[in-house]
Amino acid sequence: MRGDRLRFENAPIRYGNLLGRFLYIDILNNRPDIAALETTARLSEFGTAGQTLQPSRIRSPLKATARPGFSHTIFPKSHEAFDLLCVGAYSSQGGPSFVVPPLSGALVGSVVCGEPGVFLNTALDVVAPPRLPITLGVWHLRYDFFAIDFPVLSVLVELTISDWNQPSAKLLSQEEA
Repeated sequence: MRGDRLRFENAPIRYGNLLGRFLYIDILNNRPDIAALETTARLSEFGTAGQTLQPSRIRSPLKATARPGFSHTIFPKSHEAFDLLCVGAYSSQGGPSFVVPPLSGALVGSVVCGEPGVFLNTALDVVAPPRLPITLGVWHLRYDFFAIDFPVLSVLVELTISDWNQPSAKLLSQEEA
Protein backbone atom coordinates (compact mmCIF):
# COMPACT_ATOMS: atom_id res chain seq x y z
CA MET A 1 0.00 0.00 0.00
CA ARG A 2 1.03 3.61 -0.43
CA GLY A 3 -0.45 7.07 0.01
CA ASP A 4 -1.16 9.39 -2.90
CA ARG A 5 -3.17 12.52 -3.86
CA LEU A 6 -3.12 14.35 -0.54
CA ARG A 7 -5.62 17.17 -1.02
CA PHE A 8 -7.97 19.58 0.67
CA GLU A 9 -11.57 19.84 -0.50
CA ASN A 10 -11.79 22.80 -2.90
CA ALA A 11 -14.42 24.62 -0.82
CA PRO A 12 -15.54 24.40 2.79
CA ILE A 13 -18.28 21.82 3.37
CA ARG A 14 -20.56 20.81 6.20
CA TYR A 15 -20.53 17.22 7.41
CA GLY A 16 -22.77 16.76 10.41
CA ASN A 17 -21.54 19.32 12.94
CA LEU A 18 -18.20 19.98 11.24
CA LEU A 19 -17.90 23.00 8.96
CA GLY A 20 -14.63 23.40 7.10
CA ARG A 21 -12.03 22.14 4.65
CA PHE A 22 -11.47 18.38 4.79
CA LEU A 23 -8.06 16.87 4.04
CA TYR A 24 -8.15 13.58 2.12
CA ILE A 25 -5.59 11.01 1.08
CA ASP A 26 -5.91 8.13 -1.35
CA ILE A 27 -4.46 4.80 -0.24
CA LEU A 28 -3.37 2.66 -3.18
CA ASN A 29 -3.24 -1.11 -3.29
CA ASN A 30 -0.76 -1.88 -6.06
CA ARG A 31 -0.91 -5.62 -5.57
CA PRO A 32 -2.51 -7.44 -8.52
CA ASP A 33 -3.62 -10.49 -6.54
CA ILE A 34 -5.20 -9.55 -3.20
CA ALA A 35 -7.59 -6.96 -1.81
CA ALA A 36 -6.53 -4.89 1.21
CA LEU A 37 -9.37 -5.94 3.51
CA GLU A 38 -10.56 -3.78 6.41
CA THR A 39 -8.12 -0.95 5.60
CA THR A 40 -8.33 1.40 8.57
CA ALA A 41 -6.56 4.67 9.41
CA ARG A 42 -5.66 6.49 12.61
CA LEU A 43 -3.60 9.48 13.66
CA SER A 44 -0.66 7.98 15.56
CA GLU A 45 1.36 11.08 16.50
CA PHE A 46 1.73 14.79 15.75
CA GLY A 47 3.58 17.91 16.78
CA THR A 48 5.05 21.23 15.73
CA ALA A 49 7.43 20.91 12.77
CA GLY A 50 11.00 20.46 13.97
CA GLN A 51 9.95 19.09 17.38
CA THR A 52 9.58 15.51 18.59
CA LEU A 53 6.17 14.14 17.65
CA GLN A 54 3.89 13.19 20.54
CA PRO A 55 1.47 10.23 20.54
CA SER A 56 -2.09 11.19 19.69
CA ARG A 57 -4.51 10.73 22.58
CA ILE A 58 -7.28 10.27 19.99
CA ARG A 59 -6.62 6.72 18.78
CA SER A 60 -10.01 6.05 17.20
CA PRO A 61 -10.30 5.02 13.50
CA LEU A 62 -10.71 7.83 10.98
CA LYS A 63 -13.67 8.14 8.60
CA ALA A 64 -13.52 6.23 5.33
CA THR A 65 -14.39 8.83 2.69
CA ALA A 66 -17.68 8.39 0.78
CA ARG A 67 -19.06 5.63 3.00
CA PRO A 68 -20.77 5.42 6.37
CA GLY A 69 -17.94 3.48 8.00
CA PHE A 70 -14.34 3.58 9.15
CA SER A 71 -12.68 1.02 6.87
CA HIS A 72 -12.40 0.26 3.17
CA THR A 73 -11.82 -2.82 1.08
CA ILE A 74 -9.22 -1.67 -1.44
CA PHE A 75 -9.37 -3.98 -4.43
CA PRO A 76 -6.22 -5.00 -6.32
CA LYS A 77 -4.71 -2.22 -8.42
CA SER A 78 -7.21 0.28 -6.96
CA HIS A 79 -7.46 3.02 -4.32
CA GLU A 80 -9.80 4.45 -1.69
CA ALA A 81 -9.80 7.75 0.25
CA PHE A 82 -9.77 8.61 3.96
CA ASP A 83 -10.69 11.81 5.83
CA LEU A 84 -7.45 12.76 7.62
CA LEU A 85 -8.74 15.90 9.32
CA CYS A 86 -10.95 18.97 9.00
CA VAL A 87 -9.69 22.53 9.38
CA GLY A 88 -12.83 24.34 10.35
CA ALA A 89 -15.25 24.84 13.19
CA TYR A 90 -17.76 22.85 15.22
CA SER A 91 -21.37 23.89 15.08
CA SER A 92 -24.06 23.01 17.62
CA GLN A 93 -26.47 22.09 14.81
CA GLY A 94 -25.94 19.33 12.28
CA GLY A 95 -27.59 18.92 8.95
CA PRO A 96 -27.03 17.93 5.36
CA SER A 97 -23.76 18.66 3.59
CA PHE A 98 -23.54 21.99 1.77
CA VAL A 99 -21.00 24.69 0.92
CA VAL A 100 -20.41 27.33 3.61
CA PRO A 101 -18.72 30.76 3.67
CA PRO A 102 -15.35 31.51 5.38
CA LEU A 103 -15.04 30.21 8.92
CA SER A 104 -13.96 32.90 11.37
CA GLY A 105 -17.09 33.48 13.42
CA ALA A 106 -19.15 32.86 10.29
CA LEU A 107 -22.93 32.80 10.49
CA VAL A 108 -24.34 29.83 8.56
CA GLY A 109 -28.10 30.17 8.34
CA SER A 110 -29.06 30.49 11.99
CA VAL A 111 -25.95 28.61 13.20
CA VAL A 112 -22.91 30.46 14.53
CA CYS A 113 -19.71 28.49 14.07
CA GLY A 114 -17.30 28.10 16.97
CA GLU A 115 -13.63 29.02 17.01
CA PRO A 116 -11.66 27.57 14.10
CA GLY A 117 -9.49 24.55 14.80
CA VAL A 118 -8.36 21.15 13.54
CA PHE A 119 -10.79 18.28 14.07
CA LEU A 120 -10.73 14.54 13.44
CA ASN A 121 -13.71 12.77 11.90
CA THR A 122 -13.49 9.56 13.94
CA ALA A 123 -15.48 6.61 15.24
CA LEU A 124 -15.56 8.08 18.75
CA ASP A 125 -19.09 8.15 20.10
CA VAL A 126 -19.03 11.73 21.39
CA VAL A 127 -21.22 14.82 20.96
CA ALA A 128 -18.49 17.10 19.53
CA PRO A 129 -15.82 15.90 17.08
CA PRO A 130 -12.37 15.45 18.64
CA ARG A 131 -10.34 18.68 18.40
CA LEU A 132 -6.56 18.56 18.13
CA PRO A 133 -4.45 21.11 20.06
CA ILE A 134 -3.17 22.60 16.79
CA THR A 135 -2.79 26.34 16.29
CA LEU A 136 -1.55 28.51 13.43
CA GLY A 137 1.85 27.30 12.21
CA VAL A 138 3.49 24.29 10.62
CA TRP A 139 2.67 20.85 12.02
CA HIS A 140 3.71 17.28 11.30
CA LEU A 141 1.14 14.49 11.61
CA ARG A 142 1.85 10.77 11.27
CA TYR A 143 -0.99 8.51 10.17
CA ASP A 144 -0.95 4.70 10.22
CA PHE A 145 -2.97 2.56 7.81
CA PHE A 146 -3.74 -1.07 8.66
CA ALA A 147 -5.12 -3.84 6.40
CA ILE A 148 -5.41 -7.58 6.84
CA ASP A 149 -2.26 -9.37 5.56
CA PHE A 150 -0.53 -6.08 4.59
CA PRO A 151 2.35 -4.30 6.34
CA VAL A 152 1.39 -1.16 8.28
CA LEU A 153 1.74 1.96 6.14
CA SER A 154 3.02 5.03 8.00
CA VAL A 155 2.50 8.40 6.28
CA LEU A 156 3.97 11.72 7.47
CA VAL A 157 2.01 14.85 6.48
CA GLU A 158 3.02 18.49 6.88
CA LEU A 159 0.07 20.76 7.67
CA THR A 160 0.54 24.52 7.31
CA ILE A 161 -2.07 26.87 8.74
CA SER A 162 -1.34 30.56 8.30
CA ASP A 163 -4.99 31.37 7.56
CA TRP A 164 -7.78 29.12 8.87
CA ASN A 165 -9.60 29.47 5.54
CA GLN A 166 -6.60 28.47 3.37
CA PRO A 167 -4.72 25.56 4.99
CA SER A 168 -2.20 23.59 2.93
CA ALA A 169 -0.67 20.15 3.29
CA LYS A 170 2.00 18.03 1.68
CA LEU A 171 3.10 14.45 1.95
CA LEU A 172 6.61 14.35 3.49
CA SER A 173 7.31 10.62 3.63
CA GLN A 174 5.81 7.16 3.82
CA GLU A 175 7.07 3.73 4.71
CA GLU A 176 5.77 0.22 5.24
CA ALA A 177 6.70 -1.58 8.44
